Amino acid sequence: MSRLRQEMDYRSVQREQSKARKGYQMNIIKWLGTAGIIGSTVLRAFDYHIADMSVGFVGTALWAYVALKTKDYPLLTVNAFVLMVLAYGLIR
Repeated sequence: MSRLRQEMDYRSVQREQSKARKGYQMNIIKWLGTAGIIGSTVLRAFDYHIADMSVGFVGTALWAYVALKTKDYPLLTVNAFVLMVLAYGLIR
């Protein structure tokens, strides 16, 4: 195998490993965001409103980040709106 072909194969493997790492990191962020939103819902059910909004804000911010990175604009729109409402509720 030529040196050029070996270098191309090496770079291809590196690209695939990088994609896999980024996909793994994005899944971790998605699961953390999901856990935050579920936790927020549980806190809301037990009348812990400030904690509910704080945890919900973090979970929603994580999902907004995912939506931005994946260019999922409908998901980003929903999360941006929810972030604004939660920020208003926390500041008020």
